[in-house]
Parts: sequence; structure tokens; C-alpha cells
Amino acid sequence: MAVDVLGLGVTVGVNAGLLAVVATAHIFFLKASWFTDPIFQLTRRRPQSLSTLLLMVLALSLMAWAFAWERSSMESWRWQNALAIWCWILTVFHAIGAASLVL
Repeated sequence: MAVDVLGLGVTVGVNAGLLAVVATAHIFFLKASWFTDPIFQLTRRRPQSLSTLLLMVLALSLMAWAFAWERSSMESWRWQNALAIWCWILTVFHAIGAASLVL
């Protein structure tokens, strides 16, 4: 249980740090890239960027992980591992997008 919670905390922490980098580059230095370009029309008000869409998918994935964590079966353990790998794949993609703004 402690390893799961630690892994969740590290995943959220890394993505929060990457979000801070992206927000700083985009807001204060007016840098933009394919990662922050508004291209998806998900709402009527304004288009969403790939960065926003990625964070929405990551949040839903973390909620699914928490739901699987509540279960105590072998099948839920497999789902937890699969979702943890999926969240880290999203984190790597988030790091690539953040690097495109900084470099």
C-alpha cells in the first residue's frame, strides 16, 4: 500500500512540476508550441490545447487507478499496474511537451 501511495504522489508531483514549467513558459514568457496550441474544440467557450487534454486524461486515469486501488482482488492489482504504466507514459509525453516550450 505504501508503495502505491508513494508512486501516486511521485506521479502527481512530477506532473505538477511540469505544469508549472508549461504555465510559466506560456504565461510569463509568451512561448507557445504544438503542446499549448488550442486545437481541440471540446467546449463552446474556447478550444483546448493538447496540454489541457493530456491533463484531463491523466486526471481520469488517476481516478480510475484510485477506483481499482479500492478493490482488493488480483484483477484490480493488474489494473492498478496497467494504469500506473499508462500514467507514466502520459507523464513522459507531458515532459516532451514541456521541453518543447523550454527549448
